[in-house]
Amino acid sequence: MGNLKAVNSGLWIVDRKRGKRGRLAPFVDANFLPRALRGRIKVGALIFFALIAAFAPRGHAEKPARIVSMNLCSDELVVRLADPERIAALTYFAADPSISNISEEAKQFHLIRSQAEEVMSLNPDLVFAGMFTDRAAKALLQRMGYEVRILELPQDFEGIRKNIREVAEALGEPERGRALIAQMDETLQTLSSVKSVPLPKVLFYQRGGFTPGAETFEDAIIREAGAKNLSAADGIRHYGVLPLEALIAAQPDYVIFSEFDRTRLSVGGWLLEHPALRHARHIRTVTIPGRWLNCGGPLSVEAVRALRKAFDNGNKTA
Repeated sequence: MGNLKAVNSGLWIVDRKRGKRGRLAPFVDANFLPRALRGRIKVGALIFFALIAAFAPRGHAEKPARIVSMNLCSDELVVRLADPERIAALTYFAADPSISNISEEAKQFHLIRSQAEEVMSLNPDLVFAGMFTDRAAKALLQRMGYEVRILELPQDFEGIRKNIREVAEALGEPERGRALIAQMDETLQTLSSVKSVPLPKVLFYQRGGFTPGAETFEDAIIREAGAKNLSAADGIRHYGVLPLEALIAAQPDYVIFSEFDRTRLSVGGWLLEHPALRHARHIRTVTIPGRWLNCGGPLSVEAVRALRKAFDNGNKTA
């Protein structure tokens, strides 16, 4: 927490940790204000920072007691690894059943829109955010001395394990983290015990004709399900655009959709309902709930299970 200093050129905030000072209000210049007004501004600023000090982060014991999540992906891990009484807030996305795996559990928690002032008002001792959480909000919280852990987006199941371990360690719950990983790995092992021969050829198709190739989480799900991702095999890394004509010409055994893409109206969503796809008799389609795909978390194994079930059913009817 910084101390306020008033100097002739304006108001400054001093960062105690770094021994630096930064301009707080460049539009306030003492040289151009009446003396009485200058005094009022200084007093008002001191009161303002006294209020902030009341909510400033405090040192915490081994297990943080006021945890705030600013990201849908960290919402799920926090709920699965921490006791409810330790959770101060989750994002409002956590309560949306179309994108969240914990929508029912989220109803008992305070929900926020991940603005910095919301987070500071909760006086958290640990904050989780994501790579795409508002950059300014994360930077402000870090400057104010809050502990902010930023989770990466996993590209495979090893990335999920890494995030679980990091969150569990930060929460002081390493045993719970190991148990959650073991449960996920046991499910993956069971699902991978039987593979289809030959490997099903699949394409994951998204709004606007986007298709995930190598080094994407969708590709990891396809590989865990024992299938071949034609986009990755064709040299696409990350995400590429695949015209509908090229998709049909590739003759995949299955085309995979996200339920979120098919149910939410959008300009690019019409492509997923094109008659050419519906009438391509050699192509089967599989629709997976979007909540299993959004983040890459423990329940992403359910996406693998859905694909395995589709492949097994396809083999029986082929």
